[in-house]
Amino acid sequence: MDKNKIKELLEKDLFKELGLDGMPDEEKLGLMADITKVVMQGMFLKVMEHLKPEDRVELDRMTAAGAEPEAAQQFIESKVPNLEELLKEAVAEYKEMMLAK
Repeated sequence: MDKNKIKELLEKDLFKELGLDGMPDEEKLGLMADITKVVMQGMFLKVMEHLKPEDRVELDRMTAAGAEPEAAQQFIESKVPNLEELLKEAVAEYKEMMLAK
């Protein structure tokens, strides 16, 4: 997805675009939690695609050993320099999918 399309999608208010802006705040929070879960799953897949096989093994080892989330994040950031861009892309892809329905 090109950067202009990502920027355009990131600027869209998904609740407003889907006609959900009148939804009670409590329900919005629940929906946001669900959306976050889906986006993070997509983000995880993108990160795994960008890691070398040996780095995937190391991350798996860290996770299995109960490493602190901050340590895993630092490891990922050191191996995937464009992590922020991948996150933006994952959010944009989710919004695009939801708006296409």
